[in-house]
Amino acid sequence: PDAARAAVELSLMEKLLREKEWVMKCVWGEETTGNYAPDMLDNQESSMSTSSTSVPMANNNTNEMGINDEALANMETDATGFNADVAQRAMSEARRAVASMSFEQLLQAP
Repeated sequence: PDAARAAVELSLMEKLLREKEWVMKCVWGEETTGNYAPDMLDNQESSMSTSSTSVPMANNNTNEMGINDEALANMETDATGFNADVAQRAMSEARRAVASMSFEQLLQAP
């Protein structure tokens, strides 16, 4: 009985750690903090100074979410620069990254 209970508790702990890590990745990611890599900083600042509803991009690179700059430039944003599709993709990518982490990695995550 104690071994079965310990296994259940360990499983619950792993689920809790995975949710915590997913939240941390969502909270501390570029899309949520606004702290973009240096090559995106200039583009972010220039988009804030215009009234455009799309995010301008200077080149055709693919970001960590697998979205190329041209596709990102065509995405609609609201007045604050928020784009639900970008946010959803970032959350999904964070979910995939957390799912691939081992239990030991989850324990060592800050």
